[in-house]
Amino acid sequence: PALSSTAFAAALAETISKHDQFVVAFTKDTESALQLENEIRFFAPTDIDILALPDWETLPYDLFSPHQDIISQRIRTLSTIKHTDRGLLIIPISTALHLLPPQNHLHGFSLLLKVGQRLKLDTYKLQMESAGYRHTDTVFEHGEYSQRGSILDVFPMGSDNPYRIEFFDDEIE
Repeated sequence: PALSSTAFAAALAETISKHDQFVVAFTKDTESALQLENEIRFFAPTDIDILALPDWETLPYDLFSPHQDIISQRIRTLSTIKHTDRGLLIIPISTALHLLPPQNHLHGFSLLLKVGQRLKLDTYKLQMESAGYRHTDTVFEHGEYSQRGSILDVFPMGSDNPYRIEFFDDEIE
């Protein structure tokens, strides 16, 4: 007999915890993927990375883009996979049928900042705008940025939280 979804999640969590490898689980739809992710998080040890690649939730002929949170989670997952040797990736089968961007495209649009680093603010704002970020008065959603004097607030795609970057001239404080 087939396992119930909860029993399957428990067995999968145990298998992942015993082996040092990365596992991909395909589900029949988005709802099944969310259910498996919740059940695995209950059973799996906390040191195991559990990643999900959500469906776009748009149809090919839709005139609107996917929600920023979906785009952000997909970017976060795709950038995390490269550095993950042990864990689980959950993908709805319909999502697995879509092409993914090349890794160099994702990493080409990534920017890592460090305290003390010099950064031309005007050039950085142009880079953000060319990558699709919107200038707003206050940052609330992924893909937005705001500048007030020497303070730059940005909510990067793939991040859970917005960031505040303070500058002294062109140096990040």
